Amino acid sequence: MKNTSKLIRNIDRPKTVLLPVLLLGLTAAAAIVMVKLGLPMAMLIVLGVLGLGVGIFMIAYPEFAFYVAISSSFFVFCLLRLIGSDIPLVTLIDVMVWVTFVAVLIRKGIKGESFWKYCDSPIMLMYLIILLYTFLEYFNPNGGNKELYFLFLRRVITLLLFLYCILQLLTNMRAIDRFFKALLILMFVSALYGCYESWFGMPAFELNYITSDPLRAALASLDGGGFRISSFLPSCMDFGLLMAASTIIFLAFYLRLKTTKRRKRLFLIAMICSALSMRLFRDQDGDPDAHRDGRSLCPDDHQ
Repeated sequence: MKNTSKLIRNIDRPKTVLLPVLLLGLTAAAAIVMVKLGLPMAMLIVLGVLGLGVGIFMIAYPEFAFYVAISSSFFVFCLLRLIGSDIPLVTLIDVMVWVTFVAVLIRKGIKGESFWKYCDSPIMLMYLIILLYTFLEYFNPNGGNKELYFLFLRRVITLLLFLYCILQLLTNMRAIDRFFKALLILMFVSALYGCYESWFGMPAFELNYITSDPLRAALASLDGGGFRISSFLPSCMDFGLLMAASTIIFLAFYLRLKTTKRRKRLFLIAMICSALSMRLFRDQDGDPDAHRDGRSLCPDDHQ
């Protein structure tokens, strides 16, 4: 036994030494790339490498892919403001939804499940009819701009695929409970960051991103000075609508959900933060006609 344990220690020791060496090598490589190409390009390269690994993991684990797609819709716009890039973000999120769909299909193929499992609802049939009608309208010679209609058709297909993934993944109460927890956490974090932006000011990278484009600066500016708050989301309109919905949800959970006092307090804190963020959004929108003429649009609304 002693010889065996000694042998195991000798085998594990090179692996233990190899990990710090590998981390130091990656750190040095990242530093060299940052010096040679600059911070934005270095971050894009690092994100590309990480994205490749995440993509493989998403194919292997559909639940992980599902939550990556949801989380990305919250944070990817803030990340691109950080690196100061104008990558087509909506397309990136659509790709994540498609990857989730492929991962679900692979799992269903391995399990030998039917493609239409959990899809026998009349609501799903209605959506399929809408999709068919939208597809036929694309070939309508009097349908208008083909490029714009293609974008609309792509969005309809992506949303329908996302609905399909939800039906295949949220099949029991445990999965549904996990989904609501993740969604509530994202709402709470967005509310906290919105309050931070309003009380302590926007971070420098967000101000730089807004002021780098005269159009963005004009759309986001307030009459009294400063800029409208959008938290992690693509626009202040999205942020305001999300905070209105999250305030109602947190209030309902606080009043009706039977749970521990600690969770009750968390729901109360989250509700207060969401309500404050919604109030801050309303305070920024002093002009009642701003939404109609487009002046309330924030950075990234035009993407």
